[in-house]
Amino acid sequence: MKNSKIIIITMLVTLFSVVATTGCVNTGQVDITTTAPTTTAIYNPPTTSNSLVTTKPVVTTTPAPPITITTTPPATTPPSEPVVIDGEQLYREFKEDPEAAEAKYKGKTYLFKNVSIDDMVPLYKGTGTDWYARGGNVKFKPQYLINLEKVKIGVVVDVVGEVYGLFYDLLVIQNCDYTVIDDTDAVDRMQDTPFSFY
Repeated sequence: MKNSKIIIITMLVTLFSVVATTGCVNTGQVDITTTAPTTTAIYNPPTTSNSLVTTKPVVTTTPAPPITITTTPPATTPPSEPVVIDGEQLYREFKEDPEAAEAKYKGKTYLFKNVSIDDMVPLYKGTGTDWYARGGNVKFKPQYLINLEKVKIGVVVDVVGEVYGLFYDLLVIQNCDYTVIDDTDAVDRMQDTPFSFY
């Protein structure tokens, strides 16, 4: 019995020795060199002087952002029409409190509607600077003398002008432009000398 155990142990040791020498041990040479990672080579053809061979560079383009087109024009405010005001009422305000009226109205442009012209300064060719058309207690001085060309005593006009203030008990409106509304009762102006606007 003791001999059989020794035989079995001897056989096992021999078996392990054979397996160890043949199966687990690499008998070939071990390569310990390292390899560089794989790289990709880009081939650029050489440039030649041959005019038949041309190379074109590759251009990468990105699409442009979309263009937004609006068909609605930008909002704009139309020029406002002058405020309509009554000349005689304005004259009374200047008479009652000149300082308050000047602070409120002076330098502002208004529209005076349906003014009946009852007086005008005769026009003298080449002389004078105080031409005007008067309606009631309001003296309407033109911006340009030619603006008075169609205005006569007795006509009804709309006047756009800038408030100046009181002068010799008359309310003066300056830089005026006149639009004749009714000229059925118009009277020609008296002139001492022939007058021409041109």
